[in-house]
Amino acid sequence: LDSNSSLSISKNITSSIPLNWNVSADSCFREGVGCDRNGQVNCIWLPSRNLEGTISTSIKSLSHLKELNFAHNK
Repeated sequence: LDSNSSLSISKNITSSIPLNWNVSADSCFREGVGCDRNGQVNCIWLPSRNLEGTISTSIKSLSHLKELNFAHNK
């Protein structure tokens, strides 16, 4: 579930520097994503990446998410 949810978050986000979020990769190995010891996404850190767009409502599915940082983006 975390893998699909974290991918769908990026659907409406664009950047001049694309996110390195490979579809086949485990969420915990995606750029800016941190996981707890059980492999649940617990933080997303993507500050100053020139990101633009909206965050998908699927972010609600990340039930272990404790930290979210999109500071200094558009």
